[in-house]
Amino acid sequence: VDITWSGSCRGGVAEGEGTLRYTHLGRLITEYSGSFRRGKRHGRWVARLAGGAVDEGPYENGERHGRWVLRSPGGAVEEGPYENGKKHGRWVIRFASGDVDEPFYENDKRQ
Repeated sequence: VDITWSGSCRGGVAEGEGTLRYTHLGRLITEYSGSFRRGKRHGRWVARLAGGAVDEGPYENGERHGRWVLRSPGGAVEEGPYENGKKHGRWVIRFASGDVDEPFYENDKRQ
């Protein structure tokens, strides 16, 4: 896997806005757009996966923290909160069929 960062670096540490790309044998695996603060993801990020899914939400100090939304290419949408990098709270999953699931997560575990 090859990893590239389009943004700047200070003292060998990623800093500021840019795009982080993961490729394997020249093929895109995932592309992330957002910003780093002292080498850790911070602020709003958008991930575009090779299969067409889009995952977006905020980071704080390198961990997912706040409301995230995952949109799958098949039309399903999953959204809910993260706390310190773990799913925590009520999530809503809307399937392309129209069905809805509303699981509750505590410390990244579905209750």
